[in-house]
Amino acid sequence: MASLTASLETARSSPSDFVFWYPSWDTWKFRRTLTYWIAVTFAEGSVLFVMGASFAMSGLADVTSPSYHRVSDLALVGTPYCIGALCFTVGAYCGVLEVVNLTTREGERLQFFVTGVRHVRQIAAVVDLRCFWSYMANFVGAIAFNVNTISGYFELGFVLNLVLVWGMAALGGFCFTLGAVMDCGNNKVWRLDIHTAQWWASVGNLIGGICFLEPGVVGLFSPSHEVYYWLIDFVYLVGSVAFFAAAVFLMWMWKNEQYGLGRMPELNSFMRPERLPTNLLDFHAEYGCGKSDAWQIPWLLLYGFNASLSVIDIAIVIFVPIESEENSYQRVLQALLNFMLSHGVLFLGSVLHHVPTKRPFSWLVIYMRFVLSLYTLHSAWSVWKEVRELRNV
Repeated sequence: MASLTASLETARSSPSDFVFWYPSWDTWKFRRTLTYWIAVTFAEGSVLFVMGASFAMSGLADVTSPSYHRVSDLALVGTPYCIGALCFTVGAYCGVLEVVNLTTREGERLQFFVTGVRHVRQIAAVVDLRCFWSYMANFVGAIAFNVNTISGYFELGFVLNLVLVWGMAALGGFCFTLGAVMDCGNNKVWRLDIHTAQWWASVGNLIGGICFLEPGVVGLFSPSHEVYYWLIDFVYLVGSVAFFAAAVFLMWMWKNEQYGLGRMPELNSFMRPERLPTNLLDFHAEYGCGKSDAWQIPWLLLYGFNASLSVIDIAIVIFVPIESEENSYQRVLQALLNFMLSHGVLFLGSVLHHVPTKRPFSWLVIYMRFVLSLYTLHSAWSVWKEVRELRNV
């Protein structure tokens, strides 16, 4: 594996050289893994946001609807938003982790945050610092949404509700928008390079940020039901879809080994050297750890969708006592195992990038995908059935 950069050891080490960014195979794997989780967690978080916003508009979370129950609101809207915000927190921190370790060399300790002014200057010497502040803005915004969504589980007074729910929602949306504006500036979106994934990722995040800022601000003024429906629930849905689209483009960039994603264009012009030994390339192909296949993306999205359905399944069983206590425990365990299975496969996806050419590994991957497809159909059917029962409660 060390042969990845062995032939480049005599190359001039500067930001214009591949070896500067990837001095070792371990560095390559580190960036590849981090960017994978950035894309995957943003995608899963976006799916949960879309689900929460969709249920918010369904009538089950409408306080004026005869079928409204607070427990339904918590299970179908509050919990997807809460776990989605947690996914965004993880993704944003992975981005921070990538940036602060840009100048970390082999043998040096992994940095978990900036360590001082000197460290910041070292980062600024190789990339535009807006990438760091963009990830930080997303990280702070995600934490604000964590406060917002967790507060929704409690009955709060007017002032606390205003501050912890809508104040944090507005702050989170502002931070998301601020981070996206810095991305757009860093990627010079005004040039309209619409043929690039990073352009679409930046614009998608900007639309998502604005659509998360506006509802937070509107919520501060205690809007009427109709205003709430269209200027909060609907706008959140639009923003969630925009975030999801941006996450798909991040996955595409990860597939193409553009590990700067939408925030560090400096890294996206470097491609892995083609001078790798043939036997090493064959080894990668045999065991599925070579360059990612485009067909990997829809499967990763399927696994994230299954995990998101499991979140709602668990929330319904916990908050809505439709079944007996014994059946509820069984359902929670079943949904939890499904959630863990989906994320276990997502962990596998960080190293298994395509169907291996070697048997029986190729058949095992195909079998795994088939089983996860059935699990996803079962989860969707289970949630659909429970939602129908909620309408009749």
